[in-house]
Amino acid sequence: MLRVNSQTDPLLPEDTLHYAPAAPRRHRVLRRATWWVFALAVATFAIVWGWRAANQLHYLWLQRQLMSYNLPDGPIQVDRNYTVTNAVKWPAAAQVLMPTRNWVYPIFIHKRFTPAGSPRLVMVTDNVVANASNRQIFVAAVAYVPADIAPGSSLRASAGAVIHHGAIRIHSGEADTVDQSHFTIAYETDRGSGTIDGWLMNDTIKLEVRDGPLR
Repeated sequence: MLRVNSQTDPLLPEDTLHYAPAAPRRHRVLRRATWWVFALAVATFAIVWGWRAANQLHYLWLQRQLMSYNLPDGPIQVDRNYTVTNAVKWPAAAQVLMPTRNWVYPIFIHKRFTPAGSPRLVMVTDNVVANASNRQIFVAAVAYVPADIAPGSSLRASAGAVIHHGAIRIHSGEADTVDQSHFTIAYETDRGSGTIDGWLMNDTIKLEVRDGPLR
């Protein structure tokens, strides 16, 4: 009968376990620096993205104010000498549209819908240009495609229309409560009063003098 030896044979010198030596100090420093650079890059990205997202949310908040804005009635008055009186001030939120110009006066700022149902910010202004080389007065309407949540997105002008006129008194426009593409602007001259109709179309804005001396 064979006898089994339960004792473990001693390890020979060549069988001894070998442990890898510690990495050189410069490797440990490099590895730590790499992690710090990565963490800094992530933090920087988060800060920049957060800042851009916050700016975009603020922009959308201003845009929303404009799309629900009801412009108070002046009414604005322009005489034959191109002198403007009783003009309504621009709302603070209009800073997202364009820089303030001292010859552009707001008449209508509100949301309207195209026949296809797309919302647009409609802005109508009376423009009084009275420099030596160019003297004219005209109503101008512009439709803007709204910005979305994507950082950097902004209002984009998509359509426009113009009506030229002389000395006039113009009331602030009114949004049609039945037809969401329609708005009206009442006006008066020394020859009588009338109304300008505006419609937001799918690809443009239509301005039309309904009645009165501008017709």
